[in-house]
Amino acid sequence: MSNKKTVEENRVEAFENAKEIVDTDPMEAFQMIRSFISFPNKVAPEDWTNTWDLFSIIANEVVGAEFSETVQRVAFGYNDVQSLYDFGYELIDVGLPKISALIFQRTDELEPGNPNVISEYIAALDRSGFSAEIVNVFETYEHLLADTFIFRYLNAFAGIMTQDIKKTKASLEKYPLKPSGEEEEFMAARIDTFLHRISTFGDISEHDLRTWQFVTTGSILLHVSPYGFEEGMHGRYAYIQDSEELCMEGIRKLKTILSATSFDVPKVMAPKDRASEILGRAAAEYFGCPFSFYEDTPTETGLVVTYDLSELSTETLESLFHKQANQILFTHVVNWVSPPFFSPDFHTFQCQVNISPWAEKQTWNKDGEPQVQAADDAPAADIAKRILTQKQSQQEGEEAEDMVLKFTNSVLDLGLKPTAFLGTIERPQFWESSPVTSNRFA
Repeated sequence: MSNKKTVEENRVEAFENAKEIVDTDPMEAFQMIRSFISFPNKVAPEDWTNTWDLFSIIANEVVGAEFSETVQRVAFGYNDVQSLYDFGYELIDVGLPKISALIFQRTDELEPGNPNVISEYIAALDRSGFSAEIVNVFETYEHLLADTFIFRYLNAFAGIMTQDIKKTKASLEKYPLKPSGEEEEFMAARIDTFLHRISTFGDISEHDLRTWQFVTTGSILLHVSPYGFEEGMHGRYAYIQDSEELCMEGIRKLKTILSATSFDVPKVMAPKDRASEILGRAAAEYFGCPFSFYEDTPTETGLVVTYDLSELSTETLESLFHKQANQILFTHVVNWVSPPFFSPDFHTFQCQVNISPWAEKQTWNKDGEPQVQAADDAPAADIAKRILTQKQSQQEGEEAEDMVLKFTNSVLDLGLKPTAFLGTIERPQFWESSPVTSNRFA
């Protein structure tokens, strides 16, 4: 007889353990039960009240009393459509889309095909990366595609994210987008752009992150992670302690591409946050051109260097969103599970959690014991000079250094244009969904 616990036994144990610590450590209690109350799981009717009653205690401590009251109404409202809808909507707002999807799935069971419910259900699924399930929903409620542009758009978008282009085109032939008005025309043009790029590339490998990233954003990914590629990461990092060597790799690859495409960089600009200044000063030295702060010269021709767009002020982001002609935006880090609302022209790598090279971090001494390495408070210019001393190296499993240059040349040879070489535009969105899936750890 196997000693392996069943899913139900694991669920019961998790809830029992969570109840014991919820008063002292509500966040840890939440982590214990999170997967069991997240889509695609379901909460059985007999467990419904106890499940959400415990979650309401957690919600009271972590989010607040008003949200907790919403949860309580659901705890005793298994068949209450309005309470379920309100709860699902608020779950999206607090950043818990997988739990929201579970709630809206239950709401849909009570009122099948209600357009208002389906709209929020799709939003929760999209933010959770369940593109295939979105397509399944619209297969179930196909009549919605005939009625509403936004549903036709969402179905096409999700279809592209599943990489099932044949099915997506067949659906569009049966239910053409038929946009009406400027906003809908803009959205329809996005689908057309995606499909044109896919058609131009031809066969794209399922896990070709760089190519699929270009399809959906026009951005060029400089570094593909080799770690856990076959175990579900597919080119992204989960957790990474960034290094000065990787910073230099991004700058070096960027210069190689811009030099090969004859893009002259007269100036490097960086926002005034410390991380961007460090990287910007290193890039300016490497490109052999002047450095200035972006906020002082936001419309000038040149290269804008940022470390992580999520660390920038709203005002700076709004300015960068409006791409200037002959201005290229490079960012080193993109958090793919919580991305910026727009895409840079180039980015070094994608991750879920990043620790910068100069931040406080955990290291290990010669005996293998963990220790804390203090943050590096050296002047930005000094760290920039250190970055420039890093030599090119290739870790086991990493792609060849020139692969991204070959990719860029192939894109241009096919007649496609990276956003870097477009004129004045509003930058494309960096989507939470992606045709290339990666394991999520939150």
